[in-house]
Amino acid sequence: MRNHPQFQVIIVITIAFLAVMRSLFQTFWLHDPSKIHRDSKLFYHVGYLITTGHVPYVDVWEVKPPLTYETAAFISILGGGDPGQTHIIGVILTGTMVVGISIILYMIISTQFNNKWAGVLSGAVWLSLPAVHYFPALGFRVKYFALLFGLIGLYLALNNRPILSGITAAFGAAYWQFAIVFCVLT
Repeated sequence: MRNHPQFQVIIVITIAFLAVMRSLFQTFWLHDPSKIHRDSKLFYHVGYLITTGHVPYVDVWEVKPPLTYETAAFISILGGGDPGQTHIIGVILTGTMVVGISIILYMIISTQFNNKWAGVLSGAVWLSLPAVHYFPALGFRVKYFALLFGLIGLYLALNNRPILSGITAAFGAAYWQFAIVFCVLT
């Protein structure tokens, strides 16, 4: 079973899932379940305002690129405008990004070094930083979205897919302006 190609991917997904669940448990059951990071509050609010007809950068101003607010508006629509449901959906989506980043790190490293266990370790080392899996428990965080799309763009560039690489790297930069480095790398 250890030589099965999907075994290492399952390990990465399991480690990432457990790390995110541990942080969710710590935040929601051991501390204050209503704790939301101030950036997440702003994103949720702007997303809600967009769903009520307000225009970003005209009626409400914040320096993040547009995909941040479009995603927040989508989260608000899914949550039905209820702040509690919106927060839970934001936590789930951001936690999913953490797991996705672990998977794409595994894919990049295992492909580049032709070593599946190096890929597993890269996904696990990413999760060894407490803030990586703690911040998603506090709400919608755009840096995880930017990093995931940027790393997907890098992976596609390494596999000779230039158009898709550029598109996904641009998605990363549309979430967080400093992710423009992925556009340069791809």
